[in-house]
Amino acid sequence: LTPYDTRVEKTRRVIDDLTKVKDADELQAEADSSASELEMLIEIVSNLNIDDSTQTTRIIDNISEIYSRLNQVKAALRNKKKSLQHVEGIAQFNAQIKLLNQSVVNYLDICDTPEKCNEYLTKVMIRVEELEGEFSDFDEFIVQLSGKRDELYAAFESKTLNLVEARNKRATALMNAAKKISHNTFKS
Repeated sequence: LTPYDTRVEKTRRVIDDLTKVKDADELQAEADSSASELEMLIEIVSNLNIDDSTQTTRIIDNISEIYSRLNQVKAALRNKKKSLQHVEGIAQFNAQIKLLNQSVVNYLDICDTPEKCNEYLTKVMIRVEELEGEFSDFDEFIVQLSGKRDELYAAFESKTLNLVEARNKRATALMNAAKKISHNTFKS
């Protein structure tokens, strides 16, 4: 049982040094593999025909003690992984929000018609929905995305209104110019 005992102890020592969820996943796979092997070992020992039941009991108790420590290690690993997921999630969310903000600035800059505003608003809203799906485990991010959604609607609505107003002013100016031309043409 020494190799199992050594693996459990090694896993326990490594947990505090983990810095990535990916590494925690790999360690989790190793721990799960050890658990499966211990289960198989218990089954094998239970099925052996050993005349001295105290020997069987001692072996199973030793395996159970290692198994118990392994379960404690797995619980600590789950907690560490959850902590790492939170840290990585925050970093990833902030990066995605920066990217979204830059996209919005770019889209608002290249919107030259109300129709393009609607098109780009749709693209941005799809991305917001994707982010809501990606970060659904983080309640605080869902609240932020809801606020971001309102902010984006307001920005694109404002841009659309400015474009419509500019279009209307241009149309009015053209109509006034046409009236002056036709009025001057009839005067001559």
